[in-house]
Amino acid sequence: MHVSPVIGPEFRRLLDEVTGGEADAFFEAVRSPRRIRFRFNRLKFDPFFLEDLLAWEGIGYQPFRHLPDCFEVIEGSVPVGKSLAHFLGGIYIQDPASMLPAWVLQPTAGEHILELCASPGSKTTQLADAVENRGCIVANDVSARRARKLIFNLRRTGVVNTLVTQAFGESFGNLYFEFFDKILLDAPCSALGTLQKSPEVLGWWTPDRSRRLGVQQRQLLHGGLKALRPGGRLVYSTCTLTPWENEDVIQDVLDRFPVHLEAIEDMPMPSSPGLSGFREKHYSEEMKRARRVYPHTAATEAFFVALLRKEAGFGRSREKKREPVEPPRFKGADERDVSPVLGLLANHFDFPPDLWRDLQFLYGQELRAVHAGVADCPALVPWLTAGLPVAHLRSDPPKLTTEGCHLVGAAARRSVVELTSYDELAKYVNRDDLDIRRLPSSSRTLAERGQVVVRFRGQPIGHAWLDEYRLLSRFPRSGWRFGPAR
Repeated sequence: MHVSPVIGPEFRRLLDEVTGGEADAFFEAVRSPRRIRFRFNRLKFDPFFLEDLLAWEGIGYQPFRHLPDCFEVIEGSVPVGKSLAHFLGGIYIQDPASMLPAWVLQPTAGEHILELCASPGSKTTQLADAVENRGCIVANDVSARRARKLIFNLRRTGVVNTLVTQAFGESFGNLYFEFFDKILLDAPCSALGTLQKSPEVLGWWTPDRSRRLGVQQRQLLHGGLKALRPGGRLVYSTCTLTPWENEDVIQDVLDRFPVHLEAIEDMPMPSSPGLSGFREKHYSEEMKRARRVYPHTAATEAFFVALLRKEAGFGRSREKKREPVEPPRFKGADERDVSPVLGLLANHFDFPPDLWRDLQFLYGQELRAVHAGVADCPALVPWLTAGLPVAHLRSDPPKLTTEGCHLVGAAARRSVVELTSYDELAKYVNRDDLDIRRLPSSSRTLAERGQVVVRFRGQPIGHAWLDEYRLLSRFPRSGWRFGPAR
């Protein structure tokens, strides 16, 4: 049920000031029913395959008119968050305004990229998709609870080029002094832009709270700019409306550091320029290059985004540089621990010999695959994990994980079962066993007893155990059943 926010006079005054007298239109927009938007995750599945999955479950959608690669749910017999496409990590539910920071940053493969406040992972996964899972992204969050959510979403979406760290964002400035090519700082904020889905934020918001958050945001931005190489770019964004958390923060670094605001070219959705002033304050002319997005003009959450370019170095930090903290030991595919595991998997599934050429590995209770670019990043802050678990090592012989099947299952040439109908797919993903004798012989690719990759229309869905007569599903438990009209 949609709950309308209770608007106080103080917030109304603020909103009239920042929107140029359009508070009523703003309130009308946030009181309207919320639309669910999502993007396809091309790291794991072909979008055409995902379209068919959504259609099978009765979920209709249409392109969001203001942003490429964003779609809007228009009907559904089941919530899109409980669809098979979502459970497999093929789609990511995200507001279009939240997609702007990664879009503005324009990352490219081979760059060292830092996301300072990364949880729950919407922008991190978007960045990884943009660089096709190559290079190195450091995704940081100071909260252990939030970092666990970040790790879950990276794993669900098949990201291998990311190192997850847990540290105060401010510390990156000294520890990774002028190291990163691009940085995304979606700063913790008062979240006033999310009123449509979270009207409760007005219950605890005050101007003083916004000002206190502004102090924290300045510290994070200072640390981010110190960690940025000269000539690099940093995107600063919030999902709030207050100048104390937006223009004030940007003006502070414009006054103190050799940085400039760059114009955001080809802005994909309606937006307003950054404010030229607020109450007693006047901002730099450059501030017009920042963009404000409002729900009544863009049909999204409210958002602020600014693109900063670092023109020159800041000079060496006075703080002593810290030595790496228990750095991960990345291993190549031909090293002693890793090679036998990959050899057994290759023999069982007949993988091509160059399958792992762009990856390195972390060897422990499980074998984790990471893009080789991650190994170039020194571990100077506490790191939690990297890449994806691709094989269980506690079994003999080692077995592919579900994530491993998604990553390399399309390359398997043996020990594969191809499901041929949605009825078979429904049984498998709902953990019902299948009678192998009822499957066409052509659907089994030299399948022997033991672990097999399960594919549907050529796309790896997961794994199963094959015995003489049955295909025993090992699809992850969901807590609900997949399929139409359930």
